Amino acid sequence: MTYEEIRQNEAVNTYIRQADAALATLGFTEHSFAHVTLVAEKAGYILQTLGYPERTVELAKIAGGKQVILRPVYVYNGQDVFTVSLDGEQLCAKGYDVLVSVPKAADAYALAVKTGSTYAIATYGSAYDFYIDGSNKEFFTVNYLPAETDERGDVIRAAGYYVTDGGQLVRLDTDANIRYSLEHKFPTAFSVGMKSKSVATTFSTYSAATTGLPADVKITEMGTLYTRDAAMATDAAFTVDSVQAGKNVKMVKAKSPIAFSNQFILNYKNANAAAPATYTRAYVKFTYTYETQLVTGGTKTTTVQCIAYGNICNNSAFLGA
Repeated sequence: MTYEEIRQNEAVNTYIRQADAALATLGFTEHSFAHVTLVAEKAGYILQTLGYPERTVELAKIAGGKQVILRPVYVYNGQDVFTVSLDGEQLCAKGYDVLVSVPKAADAYALAVKTGSTYAIATYGSAYDFYIDGSNKEFFTVNYLPAETDERGDVIRAAGYYVTDGGQLVRLDTDANIRYSLEHKFPTAFSVGMKSKSVATTFSTYSAATTGLPADVKITEMGTLYTRDAAMATDAAFTVDSVQAGKNVKMVKAKSPIAFSNQFILNYKNANAAAPATYTRAYVKFTYTYETQLVTGGTKTTTVQCIAYGNICNNSAFLGA
C-alpha cells in the first residue's frame, strides 16, 4: 500500500474525522489532521534527506499521517455536500475536506474562482487541486482575447483577460495594475468566512492564494488581517501598512498552509457573541525577479518585494447567534 492510497482511503478519513468530532465535543481545538500531516511530510523529508530507500521514505509518511489539514468543523448552514462547478457546469458534489481537482484547458490562460461579485485567480497551472472548505465553489476559465472591431473599425471589445459567466463576457483586467499582475502571473488571495456550527461563537476565515506560479514569482508569506473597526474594513485601509502604522488592524501569519493548494485558516473565537462585527482579509507576500538590459552591455537582475490582498469577509450575519 502506498502513501497516496492511504490519503484516498475513506475508512482512514472517517476514523480521523470522528476522532476530531469527539474532541470538538469535549471542547478541544483541532489537532490531529494538521499534526499528522506535518509529521508525515517531515518524516518523509528527513529520511529522504538522509538517503534512505524510497520505500522506507514511503512507509515513514504512511506511519506519520494522512494528507488532510483543514479543520473538521461543521459549517453554519448545515450543508453536508458542496458543489464545484467550472464555467457553469457542475463538476462534482463533495463533502468537507475532500480533495478535488479542477482542470484547466490546455489553451486557457488561468482558472479564476468567484468570490461574491469578483474573481480571483486560483491557478495558472494545469489544474487547481484543493480541499473543500465548506462552501460551494464556482470556477471560470480565463482567456486572453484580442480586440474586436466592427466593419467601421470601431472597437466593440477591448483586448484583455476575460471569463464567461452566465453567457456574458466579464473582463478581469479593469485597470492597469490588475493587467500587469495578470500579465506577469502574480498571485492573489481569496477567502470565505463561515461560522462553526459546533462552536457557535467561532468565526472562521478559509483562505487560499494562487498556485501554478512561474519561476520568477515566489510566495514568501501568507496570512490574514483582522479588525473590528468598520472604518478600516476598506480596500484602501485594510492593509499590512495599517498594521505597521499602529492602526486598528492586526495580522496573523499562516503557520502551516497546505503546500500544493496554498490554503490556510484563521479561527477567531468569541467573535459572534456580540457586536461589533469582525472583518478579515487574506494577504500574500511574494517576490518578483526580472532582468533588464544595461546600456553598457550585460544584464541586471532585480528582485522586488510585493503584496496582494483578497476579498474582505465579515461575520455580521452571525452576530448574537
